[in-house]
Parts: sequence; C-alpha cells; structure tokens
Amino acid sequence: MSRGELTASAYTMLYRGQQREALTIFRMATFLYPDDPGSHRALAEGLFLNGDKNTAIAELDKALELNKDQTQIKAILEQRDKMKK
Repeated sequence: MSRGELTASAYTMLYRGQQREALTIFRMATFLYPDDPGSHRALAEGLFLNGDKNTAIAELDKALELNKDQTQIKAILEQRDKMKK
C-alpha cells in the first residue's frame, strides 16, 4: 500500500469519527515512509484534530526537515503557524 493510500484511508476514518484507528494508520505511514514529509504532515493534521497540538507541531517540524520543495515548505509553515494560535 502506498503512502497516499494509507493517508487517504486514515483521513476517511478520521472524518467518520474513528480517530484512534486513523491515528494508528497515520503513524503506520510515518513508520513505513519515514523520509516522506507528507506522511509526517498528515499525522500532524490528525494529531491536531484530536487535540494533540504539541505533538502535531513536532511532526510538522519533522516534515519541514525532510521537505526540499519551497512551495510545500511555505504551506507547512502556514499550517504550523495556524496550529500555534
């Protein structure tokens, strides 16, 4: 299963109210794809939506470390700024 398929499944679960299962899949994606900034960014969003703001920000920081795309870096910084408010 690709990272995209994993995160899509996790987002579906998240929006159906299955937060625990969604976070498990988001975490699995970061375990299977540790160098993919998208997996860390998706986990951050799931964590944030479940009230774990500090861990979410840490995951976004990890996504920033891994990302080389300037457009994505800008989007991650904007997302992180919103979470810090």
